[in-house]
Amino acid sequence: GVGTGFDYTETFNTVGAAIFNGRKILQRVPLLFTVSIPDGNKITAATLSLNSFDKGNTTGVSPAWNIYSCIPFSDTSLIASDYNISFWRDVPLSDTSIAYADWVENGWNSWALNKDGISLIPTNGIARLGLREANYDAANVDPGNTSGSCWGSLWMAEDTITPPRLVVTYSAYTPPSFIPKIWIS
Repeated sequence: GVGTGFDYTETFNTVGAAIFNGRKILQRVPLLFTVSIPDGNKITAATLSLNSFDKGNTTGVSPAWNIYSCIPFSDTSLIASDYNISFWRDVPLSDTSIAYADWVENGWNSWALNKDGISLIPTNGIARLGLREANYDAANVDPGNTSGSCWGSLWMAEDTITPPRLVVTYSAYTPPSFIPKIWIS
């Protein structure tokens, strides 16, 4: 479904956006990372980590979150339309979602990116990634018809102590160790 709202302040983002038959489920949080890796190097692994300080679930369902690609309107600020489903892809970028029960409320939640996730990280540019609810929103599954909300509060980039982190591992380019011989006759 289309996100119906969000609460973005200078240092944290609380999302209770997707409304499914009266339920609100923490849905989508766009994340942008500037990546600068020397040309010729190959990204071999990446982990995205978000620091959370609050969570709640009165829905009676079991949501989980994963990382997905998104196309926000701007690379420098969030607006309501960034949460619209049409700007998000359905392919999970980590092989492991984090269930609500496993969500770290006061600490770091981390996802190791899979090959699809790694392929979306430019060596020089902006990685457009986002947190998205996996069991209902991305899977397009209706969680039922009772009321309740599911939320989480995440520290964002403006918080200089615990901003979102994208740790990228790459292998350095090594030129060939042989020198080709050219014969001129």
